[in-house]
Amino acid sequence: MERTTISRNAPAAGEQLRRYVAERFWALFPLLKQRMQTGLPVEVSDDLRNVTPHQLDALRHLVRLDACADGGVSMNELAREQHCALSTATALVDRLIKSGLADRIPDPADRRVVRVAPTRRGEELSRRFGEVKHVVAMQLLAPLDDAELIQLKTLLDKVIGDSGADNETREDAG
Repeated sequence: MERTTISRNAPAAGEQLRRYVAERFWALFPLLKQRMQTGLPVEVSDDLRNVTPHQLDALRHLVRLDACADGGVSMNELAREQHCALSTATALVDRLIKSGLADRIPDPADRRVVRVAPTRRGEELSRRFGEVKHVVAMQLLAPLDDAELIQLKTLLDKVIGDSGADNETREDAG
């Protein structure tokens, strides 16, 4: 891939500027991954060794939905939240159960329905990982003043729009 270089002071043509910004945008991901790994306490890092990002996201949804549902969530609800097929959600839950992060619970009202709930270990891992994510994000944003933060928020809202941000993220940002 051709690397585009733009001086901070030089005016850039539209396409060249977009390429440069796109490169800088994608450079964030390895940086975030590296910062997350170095920011993780050893015990959280050990717990995450066998958990994929997709599983962590599903666990986050389980914790949030279980708090609302009080008794687990159905596989259909989880699949909808994860934007995946029911069979994919089932395989995901199987791995969470195998890792001791979730349990299947029979639905008392309908024995055909299986509900899923995070275990205490799953809730704790989700909470600790969320705390680390918050600390890393705050460290990354620390060099920005209030005006720059407002500008970044405006730009992120515009770029992400409704396609990638869930309600939780939008409420937390505003």
